[in-house]
Amino acid sequence: MTWDHVELDIVGKVAVISIAREEAMNSLNLPVLADLQDALKHVSRSDAKVIVLTGKGKAFTAGGDVKAMTQAEDPEDFLYKLGGNIHKVVNAIRDSPRPVIGAINGAAVGAGLGIALACDVKIAGRSAMFTTGFLRVGLAPGCGTRLLALHAGAARSMEMLLTSRNVKADEALEIGLVSEVVDDDALMDRAMEVANILAEKPRIAMARAKSLMQRAYVNDLDEQLAVERKYLSVSGGTDEFREGSNAFAEKRKPNFDKFD
Repeated sequence: MTWDHVELDIVGKVAVISIAREEAMNSLNLPVLADLQDALKHVSRSDAKVIVLTGKGKAFTAGGDVKAMTQAEDPEDFLYKLGGNIHKVVNAIRDSPRPVIGAINGAAVGAGLGIALACDVKIAGRSAMFTTGFLRVGLAPGCGTRLLALHAGAARSMEMLLTSRNVKADEALEIGLVSEVVDDDALMDRAMEVANILAEKPRIAMARAKSLMQRAYVNDLDEQLAVERKYLSVSGGTDEFREGSNAFAEKRKPNFDKFD
């Protein structure tokens, strides 16, 4: 399925969403963001269990469309709307019960870095490059500061933010922005390999695991333990648990596909 600026391919249990505005390094304007939101909604109504998010061509996304900003009749109003729609995409990724794998090819700049960091699993091509970028064009950061701080820590994230320097893939792996770096020509194969591994997992338990990890960043210990206890308990009433525990006892591989 194709929108003007986004492509969606569902391969088995994996939905591949590609930002497709190659002529502008997949930069984000209001139509691109609307297409992304619609594609994510479409996947939410599908049988797909995992999402792979990537960019067509040489960039993941170069962030907000600076040309559109400069041409806006009212830049303040435009940036307010643009920021709100970027945040909707970030929240849709974070709130999705499906794990989202970021297959990060080329540049992830500004809001593009925020969207990349919103993904649950981040796999970078060797030529990937990450930068906050906002200060380069005289903007305060509009997306990703909290996610950057959670990934890179206070000192490194502040340094990245204020210098707006380029972080290459190997350093991104070292400081925790991504979980893996592969050769560019192997990026999508590796992302699909990981996606298919996740697609074999129990859908409900996987959604709860994703939710728990996100809550772990904001809950205090007692709050987190309470949610863990709740999710553990209610999982005991699912067909997934019965299949998984029976498979364990019978020393066989569980088949969670029959519950999808």
